[in-house]
Amino acid sequence: MELIKKVGGPAAAKRYAMLGAAGLVAIGGLAHKGIQTASPLARNWLDSLKQHHELSGATYVVHSAATDEQGLELLPGAKFRVLERDDDAVLIEVVGRDDNPWVVSAKFLERISDFPSCEGPTDEAS
Repeated sequence: MELIKKVGGPAAAKRYAMLGAAGLVAIGGLAHKGIQTASPLARNWLDSLKQHHELSGATYVVHSAATDEQGLELLPGAKFRVLERDDDAVLIEVVGRDDNPWVVSAKFLERISDFPSCEGPTDEAS
């Protein structure tokens, strides 16, 4: 009762309550719009993290002989393990070699092995 008297009576209290409710609705609408905008960005970011997690540690097999720009020669049947990936740069360990690791192009690996093509978001927070 004292609060109603402090704000100027029941009519003023009702106006303040309605203004407060309208403010909450407006804030809720803005929050909803923000979530809708952020949702696809968050989903893309989570997808790239999931993809990175699935690639890291996996072992792949070479099906075509090739040599990359740095002189890494891979022959059919060779196996490599993905250690890390950042966009097109992939850090790999060639199984059975002592001169590891190697940084190679994801496109190079896709072309010569069963390394998966990653047409979607590949930027990772790794």
